[in-house]
Amino acid sequence: MKKLLALAFAACFAAQPLVAQSWADALQKALGGSRKESSGAAATPAAPPTAKALRGAWTYQAPAMDYTGDDVVAALAVGSLRDQLAPLYARAGLEPGTGTVRFADSRRVAFELSGHRMEGTYVYDARTGRIAVTLSRAERTATFEGVASMADGVLTLLFDARQALDAVGGTPDQAAQNEKLRQICAILEKYPGIRLGCKLSR
Repeated sequence: MKKLLALAFAACFAAQPLVAQSWADALQKALGGSRKESSGAAATPAAPPTAKALRGAWTYQAPAMDYTGDDVVAALAVGSLRDQLAPLYARAGLEPGTGTVRFADSRRVAFELSGHRMEGTYVYDARTGRIAVTLSRAERTATFEGVASMADGVLTLLFDARQALDAVGGTPDQAAQNEKLRQICAILEKYPGIRLGCKLSR
């Protein structure tokens, strides 16, 4: 237990020192928010898109990560790891402006990445933002359950972290060779409620 807590704190503080930050600032950033500037306008709050708004083609822009639990250590670790996801996604071929996902009227969904295409189906509840995507490949079928939200024209899709990590290439062999991936996997084992996904735009 002590070793895991030390790992979580190390993951949190290694990327960016807190010399000039208060604990309140660090926790706020870890939870995914930021303090409002006194002269700036508040950002549009994220909300589930309508079924009509969800339909169409979306292009990958950046990784997304959040934590739905209430453990402070996990929240701080997630806050730090969020900034380190882009290189891991890039290793799986996800670069800004490359991968696309298309939601069709027929409840069909198609993903395209590096010349490869994968199709499946989706079920979406616009009241809650809950979405379930079912994909089939090599006679294997997998369903990913998550949530969709949209703000300022940016669509965010988040899924259970273990499923999402598998989807972007987080295999045990890769985890053994990548220190950051090992840190993420260790935290996922201890703290449920972490979600991974991506931000997309038209």
